[in-house]
Amino acid sequence: DTQNRVPVGFSRDLAQDANFKTLGVEVKPIPNIVVKTDYQWVTNGAGTGRNQFNVNLGYAF
Repeated sequence: DTQNRVPVGFSRDLAQDANFKTLGVEVKPIPNIVVKTDYQWVTNGAGTGRNQFNVNLGYAF
């Protein structure tokens, strides 16, 4: 926790106290190629977490 202690006069940024849950899948349509997708549920102490959907393409050479 990088904000375990903060200097006097400052307060912790609760938006940085986040939890991530990720569910994803990968597919290899042909050798050396992978397509990955995942969804992330993001929560934080400030209640401003934003969920996100990710798509990635990978190539092994």
